Amino acid sequence: MLLRGEFDLLAVNCFAFGDTWKFAFAKNRDLPTSTFKKYTPAQREQLIASLVPVEWPPRPPFTENPFELLDELVNERNQDGPIIIEKTNRDDGKDTVIVTD
Repeated sequence: MLLRGEFDLLAVNCFAFGDTWKFAFAKNRDLPTSTFKKYTPAQREQLIASLVPVEWPPRPPFTENPFELLDELVNERNQDGPIIIEKTNRDDGKDTVIVTD
């Protein structure tokens, strides 16, 4: 079972829909949770359902365009301030910091 929050984006191979390489993408938090009765309510909230229906063309929570979802994820994280990508200590005692906008 996959955990809520364990990854950001799920990619599903949809080759069976037309014998061509295509994928559907969904954000982790948009996927349905487990309904298995032997799990406690707390466990069901944290476990992603083991079977999630996928159609072609994709329907929510899935989409063909992963870049829209990735942009949403980056924008959400940037609301908390810039993300430091790299920080280096220079010989002159000054720091160089690279951040995203």
